[in-house]
Amino acid sequence: MGITAKKVAEIYRVNRKEMELHACYSHKRAVEARDAGKFADEIITVNRNLKSGHF
Repeated sequence: MGITAKKVAEIYRVNRKEMELHACYSHKRAVEARDAGKFADEIITVNRNLKSGHF
């Protein structure tokens, strides 16, 4: 990820603070979309047996 971030910064001339602000904004939008049911057909519950470590 570090190399990718560095390349993005060079190509698009953005600094780390700008990238982090965009990441926060993107995450906020994803949470809002999830809460609004936009991903209902894409997100499923996965049950896991914690004692055995298997799904």
